[in-house]
Amino acid sequence: MVQQTQYFSPASTLRLLRYFTINFDFGSVGNTPDGSSGFSSHRKSSPPLSNTAWEILEFFPRLGRDMVYKVAFIFGTRPELIKIAPVAVQLDQVEDFCPTLISTGQHTDLVQGLYEIFDLPEVVHLDQSSSIKSLPISFGSIYNSVANYLDGHSYDLVIVQGDTSTALAGAQAAFFHRIPLVHLEAGLRSRKLNDPFPEEANRRLISKVASLHLAPSLRAKQNLLVENVDDEEISITGNTGIDALHQILKSDSVSNSRVDTFLFEEGVDHYLLVTVHRRENWSRVSEICSALRQITEQFSSWGIIVSMHANPVLKEQLRESLAGKERILLLDPVPYPDFIKLMSAARIVLSDSGGVQEEAPALGVPLICMRENTEREEVVESGNARLVGSSAESIVQEFSSIVGDPDLYARMATKFSPYGSGEATAAVIDSLRTFLSGRNAHLVHDRDESEGATGGLVGGVSRGSEHE
Repeated sequence: MVQQTQYFSPASTLRLLRYFTINFDFGSVGNTPDGSSGFSSHRKSSPPLSNTAWEILEFFPRLGRDMVYKVAFIFGTRPELIKIAPVAVQLDQVEDFCPTLISTGQHTDLVQGLYEIFDLPEVVHLDQSSSIKSLPISFGSIYNSVANYLDGHSYDLVIVQGDTSTALAGAQAAFFHRIPLVHLEAGLRSRKLNDPFPEEANRRLISKVASLHLAPSLRAKQNLLVENVDDEEISITGNTGIDALHQILKSDSVSNSRVDTFLFEEGVDHYLLVTVHRRENWSRVSEICSALRQITEQFSSWGIIVSMHANPVLKEQLRESLAGKERILLLDPVPYPDFIKLMSAARIVLSDSGGVQEEAPALGVPLICMRENTEREEVVESGNARLVGSSAESIVQEFSSIVGDPDLYARMATKFSPYGSGEATAAVIDSLRTFLSGRNAHLVHDRDESEGATGGLVGGVSRGSEHE
């Protein structure tokens, strides 16, 4: 974790003022101007700000907008934080930006380790009930917590990433507060509103209120243009998830003793890495487990490592079907660096994850994707990934085809990244600067309500398409 004195840049008057107000008392102490405690800071070393300090910090940026831009990153899940982290860390080193990360608590334990791994700036934690199961109620709770926080804080930009409930809630809250919204990883489309559900709808809705769309690829930009998004509001930046991947690959990682023991004791030559978590596959776990058991029966030199999701229902189903089975290892959610190491050493990956569709091809690991269609069509068209759905028969058949055809395997194992090679963060920051310099005090880009038809989308590849 960066030390407190390193977090505030001495080159910026605002940073000096912030440091001064945090380390010296100004009257009575309270968490916020109204004394509420609806959020907490990840920086435990920082004492609560006094009312006077908060007033100064909220007022000063209005006097010097040309000097410091306050940027709020709103996230709730591990994949969001992985892709936000490179940008937030880099912005924290730039004297005219002041980033704050705001966690809605969609994932809790899964994100904790990332704060240290990426050396993140300040993280504010909003109150969120972890017991909420219903998607609509959970979304409403997330929205309320974000909206309440923004009621008491001013920002020049709000940035959301991807297509989660947190991303949509943050987008709507920013829009209602008249704060310009930046959508990181904008323009992904499957062309099917309910597949994936609710992610496809979330993506489209966020695009309606975003002021700046940071597209990871040319295809993503084309999708946005078809939906009548202004070309000037779109910037192709690449995907910051690839930046995070490269950062992890350069770092030292400790081997997983359970994995090492498993590979040694089982005497396997290769392993298949498996992840499953998407809502559309919740009812298909038994089929997926059947496929894994068949693979171990038919391919005696192969082991299977399943990195389980934190969802307790999914974990229980996987344990009931696979625990104790020969050459199958079940792992509780592993830290992000460990997962990257597992994936880079895997012979094949079987997954329904969006992020894995970006990471596996970049690592040169063939991917069998347990989905009927995908919004990351570039990796299917390149041949690095194969769409198979989630039936046991289709999974086993595809695995057998790849293992039994050395030429096919070699083509799929060729490294490919249509989302950049680690330079997306710099492109994102350049795009933010360009956007802010051209705003001229406009709060948001006005949109013609008659625009934005969702028909005729460019993106999306489905099983059986000519691209497969």
